[in-house]
Amino acid sequence: MTESHSPAPESPTEPRRATLGAKLLLSLGSVLLFLGGIEGALRLAGFARPPKFYFDDQIGLRFFPDRQVTMLFGEQTSGTASLNEWGMRGPAFAAEPSPGTCRIVCLGDSFTMGWGVSDDETYPVALQRWLDQNVPDLPCEVLNVGTVDHNTVNELRVYRHLVRDWKPDVVILGYVPNDVQPETLGATSAGTRFEHRLQSTAIYSYLKRKLRGSDQFDVGWNAENQRRRKEFTENFRTITCDPEDPISRSYWEVSMNALESLVQETRADGVEFLLVRFPGAGQVRSLETAEQEKRAGRRPRKLAGGLLAQAKLRTEAKRLGVRLINLLPEFRSLGVEGAFGPTDTSHPSPEAFTVAAERIGSTLVSLGLLRDG
Repeated sequence: MTESHSPAPESPTEPRRATLGAKLLLSLGSVLLFLGGIEGALRLAGFARPPKFYFDDQIGLRFFPDRQVTMLFGEQTSGTASLNEWGMRGPAFAAEPSPGTCRIVCLGDSFTMGWGVSDDETYPVALQRWLDQNVPDLPCEVLNVGTVDHNTVNELRVYRHLVRDWKPDVVILGYVPNDVQPETLGATSAGTRFEHRLQSTAIYSYLKRKLRGSDQFDVGWNAENQRRRKEFTENFRTITCDPEDPISRSYWEVSMNALESLVQETRADGVEFLLVRFPGAGQVRSLETAEQEKRAGRRPRKLAGGLLAQAKLRTEAKRLGVRLINLLPEFRSLGVEGAFGPTDTSHPSPEAFTVAAERIGSTLVSLGLLRDG
C-alpha cells in the first residue's frame, strides 16, 4: 500500500513579512510621489532658485560647490560664476600640488573672486596668463580663493582650515576698504553633499522663505553682530576712510589682528605672503574730483577718500614686515569708468583686473617670491 504524504503547510510568517514589506515600499513610494508633486508645484511657483551660500562652522559664509551662480548688481545680472568642488571660483584642482609646481593662492573677498566679470576675466586668471607668458620655465598654478562678503577674519579661517592643507608656496591677500566690516552670520549647516542637495530643493527654499523671510542667508544671527553691522552701515564712510576716528578703531583693530595672525601663520608655514590693496570706486572718484577742481582753479575739498586707511595699511605692513602693493595708481590711470563696471560699478572691470595682475606678477618676479614647490 502506497503511503501518501500531504505537503507541509507554509509558515504563516513568510507571507506576512512579504505583505508588510510591500506595504512599506508602497507607503514610501507614495510619500516620495507626494513630495515630488509638492517640489514640482513649488518650482512652478518660483521657488526653484537654489541658495548660493551656506554657513560653515569653521569658516563662515561659503558657496555651495559644483554649480553656476548668477551674479547680481541690484536687480541687474552681471554674469555667472563657475564654482568647483571646493565652492571656489575656477576649475577643479587637487588638494596636493603637482611636483615642481609653484602654487599661488589668492585669498580675498568679492574683488578677488571677480564679482561682475566672467570666469576668464578675474585677476587670478589674468595672473595665471601673465605667469605662463613671462615665467615659462616655472610651472605656476594660481587658485582663486575669494568669497563674497568675507572679511579679514574669514580669510584667516580659510587659510587655517583649507588653504594650509593645499600646501601653497605663495599667499596673496587682496585687501579692500570694506574688509573691516563685521562678519556676515547666519544659520549653520554642515557641508555634506546631502545637505547641499537638500538646500537646493524648492521645498527647502519655500520653508526658509516662509519661516525666516528669505531663501538666501540671514544676516545678524546674534544681537551684537546685528548691532555692529547696523553701526558699520550707518558710518561706512567714516569707518572705511578714517581708521583713527573713535567709532572706527574697534573695527580696524579686529581686522589688523586677523591680518597679523595670518602673516605669522603663513610665515611659520614657510609660505611667502603678499598684501595687495585694491582701491574702491569712491576713492578713485574722489581723486578725479580733486584733479578737476585743481584744473578749474578751485581749492580741492578735504579728501579722506581712503588715503588715511591706505596709510594705516601701509604702516601695519611695515610693522609686520610684509610686502604691500597699492593698486591705486593703476586704477587711477584707468579712471572710474575704466576701472569699475560697466554693469557692476562697485567692482573692478576686466581691464582693472588685467593691470592688477601685471603689477602683482612683476612684483612676484622682482622680489623672487616664486619658487619650485
